[in-house]
Amino acid sequence: MRALVTGCGRRLGFYLCEQLVAAGWQVTGSYRSERPELARLAALGVELVQADFAREEEVGRLIEALAAHQDLALVIHNASAFEPQAADPAAQLAQFEQFYRVHMAAPFQLNRALAPRLASHGNASIIHITDIYIHAPAPQFASYVATKAGAHSLAMSFARELAPAIRVNTIEPGPILFLDEHGDA
Repeated sequence: MRALVTGCGRRLGFYLCEQLVAAGWQVTGSYRSERPELARLAALGVELVQADFAREEEVGRLIEALAAHQDLALVIHNASAFEPQAADPAAQLAQFEQFYRVHMAAPFQLNRALAPRLASHGNASIIHITDIYIHAPAPQFASYVATKAGAHSLAMSFARELAPAIRVNTIEPGPILFLDEHGDA
């Protein structure tokens, strides 16, 4: 069986790929930017596909890369964009559009394209990684949290639509591993 893990280049996505391989899954991982960790995933046999989810055509390229894998049974939407709200109102809109593409539009595009293949397995799952802060958003992360809340709603809609052939769930983790750029905030 094959799993797709988006945002596999670091932190949770990287860990999920490692654990799935250890459990015997074939794994395809998508990533936005080259990172040293990707070499380790490649050495484990993870098929790596570069795709910037802020660009619809790159999501389409990932879908094309998955066409050869009829054994796809799990999709984990882990790709994320995260940064504080931009100060400039024009930059805020551009930032919101980027977050929307990554957190909502790309998972929508993937779910629509991959659902028929997933349904053919009878025991497939789609998991959307959202955020515990969708229930108590901080103003400095308004666009991030709003689009993660939208991802939650999107997942619940797909859960109703695709059941019982495909299970669709969300996981709402809190902070997992802070990066240097996160600072003390």
